[in-house]
Amino acid sequence: MRLVAPLLSLLLGCQPPDAEQYLTWQLAGEGYEVAPRARNTLVDLEQVSGLLGSVLQGGQVLLEDSGDMLYEGGRALHVDFDAQRGVAVPLDEHGLVLWSFYGHLEDLHAELPEHGFDPQEFFPIDAAWTPVIPDLFLEMLPKENAAYATAGHFFILLDDLVAKDVPLAANAGIVRHEFGHALFHWLTTGDVLASAPFDMLSQTEGSLYYSSLHEGFADSFAALTLDEPDFFDGSFDLPERDLSGDHRVEGVEQLPEQFLLSADEELLAIYDPYPLGTVFAATAWDHRLAIDDPDEALAILVDGVSLWSSRGDHGDGWGLLDAWVQSAPAGSPRDALCSAVVLRFGAEVSVDGCEGRR
Repeated sequence: MRLVAPLLSLLLGCQPPDAEQYLTWQLAGEGYEVAPRARNTLVDLEQVSGLLGSVLQGGQVLLEDSGDMLYEGGRALHVDFDAQRGVAVPLDEHGLVLWSFYGHLEDLHAELPEHGFDPQEFFPIDAAWTPVIPDLFLEMLPKENAAYATAGHFFILLDDLVAKDVPLAANAGIVRHEFGHALFHWLTTGDVLASAPFDMLSQTEGSLYYSSLHEGFADSFAALTLDEPDFFDGSFDLPERDLSGDHRVEGVEQLPEQFLLSADEELLAIYDPYPLGTVFAATAWDHRLAIDDPDEALAILVDGVSLWSSRGDHGDGWGLLDAWVQSAPAGSPRDALCSAVVLRFGAEVSVDGCEGRR
């Protein structure tokens, strides 16, 4: 049946428009602009499908007992567009959003080798546009968001309920944040399709620390690869996630162990991983500023996560700090990281190699 429409179009002389470029939201200076980009790996403009993956519409996300998420039942997209002087122009906003999402992934795909990663470990990655999501998962996922499904290895993209200057799924920083989750999962399990070390819906001290580290690493990856601490800017003002802010562990309302004590009194209490995750990410940003090299700061963080993971105790969030510091070359890079750790974590944590720096 799928061959009928193209054949009829050919016979009737009304083939779908085609183009060598397509419009997307792109970073320009300190903001965004809508501009054409070359059509390098995006094969099908109408279905938003290419060498890096496909975006499917609808379907449902399945939540397994292990906490892993799978996706089934999605259907091909239909993006209406016109071609003007060789540039594809979408005729509705979701087309521009999804083309932008794909374009940001394409930029990231091209950069991965520079950061020491093989793109084939991660791509292709499909995305689910506005799928049905289990009620329990909705308890944790804000209604306007994007997400990465560990083990299932796909993105979840939701429509913006409130119009924004740059829609969330078209924001390069948010796309990189979600890919950062894929990278963290791979670093800690060795396989994008492996189950997470914890049931991510369980509320144990280890799983809660791990979820905060997930968020902290994802924020760090976005900020360091874009060299922008407030990568949410453009979509909305979110000072509590701006990594240049004064985020310290002493200001985190509930660490995992404190949350678990209070959660005994609240049946449906949900841990918020972001405040502690932002402290970790702000530490990475401080380190970047001190050594004046975002690429080196990211490389040291990645080495730290790899070392921490190899030790096997994924639930020891403070253990990541030890491994992170040990992964920094002795001298200025390690001294700078110790200073950042002491500033953000203070007397709450003792880190090997940073003694006597308080």
